[in-house]
Amino acid sequence: MYVVRYKSSKNPLTRRPKRRTTIMAGMIVVILMASLAAATYLQYFGWVETSATVDQSVLLDGQEYTTPVNHQFSVIAGCTKCFNHTLENTGCQEVEVGVDTNATPDMDGISIYFKDGLGDPLAFPQTLQPEQMLNFTICYEFDPYLQGEVYSISTYFTTPYY
Repeated sequence: MYVVRYKSSKNPLTRRPKRRTTIMAGMIVVILMASLAAATYLQYFGWVETSATVDQSVLLDGQEYTTPVNHQFSVIAGCTKCFNHTLENTGCQEVEVGVDTNATPDMDGISIYFKDGLGDPLAFPQTLQPEQMLNFTICYEFDPYLQGEVYSISTYFTTPYY
């Protein structure tokens, strides 16, 4: 009886890789090297760096929000005090402007209303078109039964989005 033995490498882990695997690995190395070489030759045609200083588009009496408009006055309970103001949209898009008011100690007995440039009632919010200026009057009406006290009233012209 004949015994046929097959020759094999001594250790299957140290066996030489097949030719196909060697070719694939070589192709991957070539592709990677070509990519790196191409990346070093790519040139920028230019770029744009921008620095923009953005100014507030809606101004109250020509001032930004950081500059409050102050009125200090004395009034007798039962009387009304009015002041003229201007809202201006210096921007390129329409803007909706609302109003928020609070007072210390509170708003009990104080009414605030607005009139347009002709003296007709003016309701907020108002939509200002680009480059539009709105002349208006803000009036503070004090109830005749208010006590003699100092009231601090803040009227904020706001956007409904924040």
